[in-house]
Amino acid sequence: SFELADVSAQEPRNGPRKGSSFSDAVDARAFESLVLRYAPPWPLQLVFTPALLSQQQRVFALLLRLRRAKWSLETVSVGAGAAGGRCAGSTPLTRLWWTLRSELLHAVHHILAYVTLAVIAAEWRSLLDGLPALSSVDAFAAACARLYERIASRCFLEPQHEAEMRAVDAILALALRLRAQLSDDLAA
Repeated sequence: SFELADVSAQEPRNGPRKGSSFSDAVDARAFESLVLRYAPPWPLQLVFTPALLSQQQRVFALLLRLRRAKWSLETVSVGAGAAGGRCAGSTPLTRLWWTLRSELLHAVHHILAYVTLAVIAAEWRSLLDGLPALSSVDAFAAACARLYERIASRCFLEPQHEAEMRAVDAILALALRLRAQLSDDLAA
């Protein structure tokens, strides 16, 4: 069975957390202590090795970061942003903030679509198409390992793609900071 666990108390990741809730609200990796755990029963342990489950966790963490940034932009209060920022009392600066929100939401949505549709779904389909040719458990385990290697590489989770992942994380952090800014402006 799968379990969603918070490992922040057990194993600190990326050093100590800042105490402020604002820093967590704008930190793209604030939920990094959430892990998806799976203890496969026999004989699935032959396929779902610790290395494969580790790669699966990295993909899960990326999807969680993307969904959180998308949610933060989709659910920001619409008070001053109703009708695209054209309500009574909206200023050019407010309209600019809401335009930036729309552009960021568009970018985050397309990054998420790329990861889920162009990478994960396409690689899964490729694995399913190749299943009839697999003649042993070892061949299936190797195919699953290759699946997650390709997913990790295409999702910029490999060390050689560190610069690309920093850029994605910067976009996600900007989305979270924008939500915090818009929420503060609307509360004022």
